[in-house]
Amino acid sequence: MEPQQRTVLAPDGRNRTYHLLDPLPARAAGGPEVPLVVAIHGGGESALRFHAASGFSRLAETHLFVLAYPEGVGEHDESEPGRVRRRSWNAGRCCGAARREGVDDAGFVSAMVDQLCEGLPIDQHRRYAVGHSNGGMLALRLALERPGLFAGIGVQSASIAVDTPGPTVATHLIAVHGGSDRHHPIDGGRGPESSVESPYGSVREACERFRAVDGARVELVEVAEGTHSWMGPDSATAARRAEAEGRHIAGGPPFAGFDTAATIWGFLSEVSGTGPA
Repeated sequence: MEPQQRTVLAPDGRNRTYHLLDPLPARAAGGPEVPLVVAIHGGGESALRFHAASGFSRLAETHLFVLAYPEGVGEHDESEPGRVRRRSWNAGRCCGAARREGVDDAGFVSAMVDQLCEGLPIDQHRRYAVGHSNGGMLALRLALERPGLFAGIGVQSASIAVDTPGPTVATHLIAVHGGSDRHHPIDGGRGPESSVESPYGSVREACERFRAVDGARVELVEVAEGTHSWMGPDSATAARRAEAEGRHIAGGPPFAGFDTAATIWGFLSEVSGTGPA
């Protein structure tokens, strides 16, 4: 099932794009409310690549939740009109064009969620944001700056990149991190292959901040064989295809022996209904 492209006007005046996968488009009026998962791609990637590689689309069709893939802002390639490269998110101290241009990505995602909740039977207690790397940083920023927008957050290879205190309401968090990540050390700083503008924050410290709020469930999963690349069978398959096309996998070979998407969804579905509205 392929997601449908939609647009929404963000608070900063930008017309932004996202891709929606609704596994029950012909649902009857008055049917049960379903969860919403907002899946935020990593820096340098795109919404449709995350759809193809993350494994969340497969899970949405199996477990029947609405899934939205927002599209980051990138740099236009002058050698190939219409092509956009290096898409990124303004997660605070990171990353790329989105940070340099001060793009209101938090406002964009909030406006997208409002639009989806107006048109679809979304369970307000089961709204979740998941993200990879720079996308995970934006998910964490949203939890800090938009309390109550999401009941739970799931990230891989990501830490907090803003100075905002909090969170101020109980927000469940699962953070997955690879022990062989050469970009983002789990305790923060810069890895030997890091190219970010400022040092990464500590993943452990991020978990402690969320754990400090009563009612929040927090889990840190360390996978020794994991690199910075998204882990799972879908990601490994997509990487083999990319390598065959001559594209470089910047985060290292994806570890197929651990399914990040399934692990995150298992955690979030287990805490369903216990987070803030």
